[in-house]
Amino acid sequence: MRILHASFLALSIAGFALLWGGMAINGTLDAINTVKAAHKFPDNTPLRNVYTHIPPLDDFLTTLTVFFYNLTNGKNTGPRLLFCDLAIILQVVVLWILVESRRGYNRSRWSVLTPALWGVMMNALGAAFILPIYCYRHLRNESSRRDSGLNEHEAKALPITILISATFPSMLMLPPILNAATESQQGWIALFQVTPLLFSLVQITNSLAVTALVKQRDSKSTEKKYLKISYLLAGLIAATAHLSTLSTSLFSTNPTISFATVFLPWHTTVDQSTPTGLAMGAHLFTQFDFLVITITCGVYAYALLEPLMKRERHIALYKQPSIFRDPIVAGICIAGSAFLVGPAAIVSFAFAGREGRVRKVVGKMR
Repeated sequence: MRILHASFLALSIAGFALLWGGMAINGTLDAINTVKAAHKFPDNTPLRNVYTHIPPLDDFLTTLTVFFYNLTNGKNTGPRLLFCDLAIILQVVVLWILVESRRGYNRSRWSVLTPALWGVMMNALGAAFILPIYCYRHLRNESSRRDSGLNEHEAKALPITILISATFPSMLMLPPILNAATESQQGWIALFQVTPLLFSLVQITNSLAVTALVKQRDSKSTEKKYLKISYLLAGLIAATAHLSTLSTSLFSTNPTISFATVFLPWHTTVDQSTPTGLAMGAHLFTQFDFLVITITCGVYAYALLEPLMKRERHIALYKQPSIFRDPIVAGICIAGSAFLVGPAAIVSFAFAGREGRVRKVVGKMR
């Protein structure tokens, strides 16, 4: 387990180097600053630079808008496909963080805002850099393996929250399709940066609504049922988005779209003298982002299920599926599934599979 924990720190370092070191070397950071200074993109598209009338915050949002605009404006189909997949992944990751922040060992008045903090950092700094740090912190928290308690009303509200949050990426994808004005498109990009906070607020609202509407308290098994439903629903949404991106990249008749051009960082240099240089640099960032996220989620899913793979103490406690009986086979299956159905889906399914079981296993082993 210590090796697994250390691997997250290594992945975070690798993620930072690939994302930010790569953009510094290939000129993308300089290109972003050039666009900000000129208040327009290389193709003369105007850049909006006022969103909140708070200068430091507007400067921050403008930087993100320059980066995101070329991925979402509909002119670059391959980058847009991958970015849509990543946007769904972020919503699902925020769900994991929300649930873990609201369990009995973590619950406090402000813990519902924890996913907002992590989510905004992932939007701003890259999930390849931030997600491994979160996974490391979560797995190092021994309490997370002993208590699966969650407020019943919060558990019942989660499926509704997930369905609502699944629409958040449309802030990025629909405006270009609807031919919205450039200023409006950039405004939606800025708003998307705070969707992790919106996720928390939606969950708070839904929980209060459930509390008001449902007076009778059900058994504890009901809470676990809704948690499993939530994880499975999130996994299905993430898998659908990833399989859509994957199938399009494999079977598209567009000569510019292929599995390699969508997913694989096959080049490390970017010609910033061309009008598409900034878009290429942003796409390369998302390719490295997706690669590190996929590896991180594969390791995370394995670590989440690892207590169920310890045969010596608890093999008699469960009639486990065969995948849990051999750690090597389990690792291979998890790795393959992470690439096939997507990283967010495989972790969501792992959470669903371990819900209510790890506490019994750990208790037995102690």
